[in-house]
Amino acid sequence: MTGILLLAIFLGMAFLMYRQFLPALLALPIMAILIGAVAGVPLFTEIITEGSFALHKAMIVMIFGSVLGQFMNEVGISRTAVRYAAEFSGDRPVMVALLLSAVTIILFTVLGGLGAIIMVGTITLPILLSLGISPLVSGGILLLGISVGGILNLANWQLYITILGLSQSEILRFALLLFGAALIIVVIFANFEIRRRGATFLWAEVELPPKDAPILSLLTPLVPIGLIIFFVLRGEEFSMIAALFIGLIYGVIAARVPFQKISRVLSKSII
Repeated sequence: MTGILLLAIFLGMAFLMYRQFLPALLALPIMAILIGAVAGVPLFTEIITEGSFALHKAMIVMIFGSVLGQFMNEVGISRTAVRYAAEFSGDRPVMVALLLSAVTIILFTVLGGLGAIIMVGTITLPILLSLGISPLVSGGILLLGISVGGILNLANWQLYITILGLSQSEILRFALLLFGAALIIVVIFANFEIRRRGATFLWAEVELPPKDAPILSLLTPLVPIGLIIFFVLRGEEFSMIAALFIGLIYGVIAARVPFQKISRVLSKSII
């Protein structure tokens, strides 16, 4: 009976959020209180007091990851990466889709949140639509890229470490297998759906973003996850916060941010 009640609470709150009767900001705390009441967990001592600090490590990693992601937006790294992918692939729809997927995957190893999704989507979706790729397939390509990139997102890794008690090496073994399988799905989806549906030309205003960032700065999102993988393969663990911080330092240097603008760009990214 307890299990049935817990499932009913979850499905009920999911339904209320889906129908927009209740925002997630309120639905999740209500769900925590109701689940705790059904399971017999003390409300004030366990759920509110202890529960408020349960994910503190994951939150801090997410903050550092968000700072790095916003910095990439501020100095034009994200826009430049998308532009290069669009230019190199020419007017071949499948190639454009695959390269934009690759860029989206790389970006979302660091980026996260609705703002980043909107930013990348407003650049990539018009490019895909302008080549005759249907809206449904274009949206699928974007969402697949976001999801695959999330497999190697360090903020997600810290969440797994905190909740599931996993080590970095355990996560890496699973993540690499899942990442490889997901890449195959992206390739199959893009090739099959674009060819099956054919060209569906719709109005789409395409204005490629400027090339604001140097080429070497495009490696910025790969620095944090690269450091983690390097040390895990050596049998060690490396601080995710330190990896993101080093990625930020690399980005500042590689993007050649003028000295007088560094404090302004970093302050804006942190805020």
